[in-house]
Amino acid sequence: MVALAAGKLMLALEITIISTAMPTIASALNMGGEYVWASNGAALASAAISPPLGQLSDLFGRRIPTGLSFLVFVGGGILSGAATTPAQLIAGRVVMGLGSGGINVMAAIVVSDLVPVRVRGNYMAIMLAAYLLGATGGPLLGGVLAQAGRWRWVFWLPVPFGVASLVLLALFLRGSVRDPHVAWRRKLAAVDYAGNAVLTAATTAMLYAITYAGPDRP
Repeated sequence: MVALAAGKLMLALEITIISTAMPTIASALNMGGEYVWASNGAALASAAISPPLGQLSDLFGRRIPTGLSFLVFVGGGILSGAATTPAQLIAGRVVMGLGSGGINVMAAIVVSDLVPVRVRGNYMAIMLAAYLLGATGGPLLGGVLAQAGRWRWVFWLPVPFGVASLVLLALFLRGSVRDPHVAWRRKLAAVDYAGNAVLTAATTAMLYAITYAGPDRP
């Protein structure tokens, strides 16, 4: 549970820390109007990865999708912090978005699996408190790092939380797997690829429309 709470803290940092540092980052990388994709690309990726994860976690267990989500997030954070061009930063942010979407979904699923209904609200409150802590501190940290000329740490700062969570999950997270004796090939064949693709595309398109709708784009 500590690992999941750290993950929620990390997600909140990832979302809010960039807000106050973005002008400095955009100037350093000469991003121009492309800077909007540093945030929106991550949000779209997060929404796109969420729909299929529930089914995948049912087929392959909670441990693999959860661990992969943290691993992808950490990798995206490292790539974003090392970026030297706008394209590299946007690509890194998209990878972070994929990881953050997975963490958000899997945290809710794992808590529901492990915690009895009568006390589940208490644990959900802990998750929310961790998220609010990150959301509150993120803008302040982003501004401090930008003013200090250390904007790359805007993306690297959540990485240690991700690594620590990944280690704890690898050591302690267990979970039942539906039909554990069924071969992976059969499990992969059971995935609803068409349905997930349609749902993911629809979700992404809707968010894109909401993000960019305006008088010039009715």
